[in-house]
Amino acid sequence: VIGVETQLTTAHSINQALEGLGRSDVNEPVFKTLEIAFLLWMMFEVLVNFYAQRKDFLCGKDWQWNVFDIVMIIFTLTMQFVETMSVSLIRVVRLFRLGKILRSFRVIKFLRSV
Repeated sequence: VIGVETQLTTAHSINQALEGLGRSDVNEPVFKTLEIAFLLWMMFEVLVNFYAQRKDFLCGKDWQWNVFDIVMIIFTLTMQFVETMSVSLIRVVRLFRLGKILRSFRVIKFLRSV
C-alpha cells in the first residue's frame, strides 16, 4: 500500500509540476482509510497475541517482536494525531511509515519457520 501510494503521489505531483498547477493530493481519503484499517488490524492482532501469551508476551522468546509491534502502533497513532493537528509536521511524521516496512521482516521470519 505504501509503494502504491508513493507511486501515485509522485506521478501526480510530477504531472502537476509540469502543467504548472497547484499541489493536490491523489486519493488521499482512500490511503487514509487503508492506513487506519491496517492500524486497527495490527492493534487487534497485538491484543489477541497478548491475550494468548499472557506474561510470555513480554518475557517469551518473541518479546522483541511484540515490543516492536507496540512501538509501531504508538508511532502510527502519534502520526494520525499529528496529521490531524498540523500540516507542517506531515513530512517529518511520514518517516514513521518507513518503520512499517520493517514489520514485513516479521512475516518473512514467520514464513521461514513454517
